[in-house]
Order: sequence, then C-alpha cells, then structure tokens
Amino acid sequence: MIDKNYIIPLVYQKMNERGYTNPQNDSYLWLNEMEWMPINKIKEYEYDEGETKSIVPFAITGAGDKWVWVVADKGEEYSVGLCERAESNGIYYAKNTEDAILRQIIEYVASSNFYLIKEEAKSYQI
Repeated sequence: MIDKNYIIPLVYQKMNERGYTNPQNDSYLWLNEMEWMPINKIKEYEYDEGETKSIVPFAITGAGDKWVWVVADKGEEYSVGLCERAESNGIYYAKNTEDAILRQIIEYVASSNFYLIKEEAKSYQI
C-alpha cells in the first residue's frame, strides 16, 4: 500500500469529487491514453516486487503502462511520469497533474487522426 502520508493532489481530489475519474459518470474526463484510478484504488495500490515506493500510480494506459506521481519530489505538487511495463525506468512527462492533462490533450489533437478536408479522412479517422 502507498504511504498514508502521501497526499493526493488537490486537482485529482476535485476531479474525483466531480465524477471526472469515474467512467460510469457522464462527466468522465476521457483522455486517449489516461484511464483514471479511483482514489480508493490509489490508496490501496500494492507495489510490485522491486517497484519503488517513490511513485504512486493514478492512471493507466490501454497497454497497462502506469501514469505515476513522483512523490519523492519536494514541493507542493508531484511531477508526473510514465512507467512503461517493459522498462525499468520511467519517463518524465509533466511538472504536475494539470500539465500532464494539457499535454495529453495537445498530443491527441496534434495526432494525424484529424483532417481538415473531410473527404480525405478514412472511416476510422475523425
């Protein structure tokens, strides 16, 4: 389990209160590569063998990679990292949860799945 002294970031607490982290809720915050964990699951998280306790997972990708807060950071906010399943080291992603969400949005809309000319888009593309 995660250390009881870790504080879930305020923005995530607010997201949870408003139903943004619950996929059954109409106000769920859908992001292409972030599937949110409810706060109770975050608090009950069991670390894998060899996994550092200086991270706290809060979301996963469709492939099972973990989005984590780097709780070893000193300060009011935790930076966000991505821990890919097949790798032993994580990737720094953003300075905080808000920036990670913004980066996800920008990466999604900047992808090649958007076409200005509707006739050029294939059926699986927007």
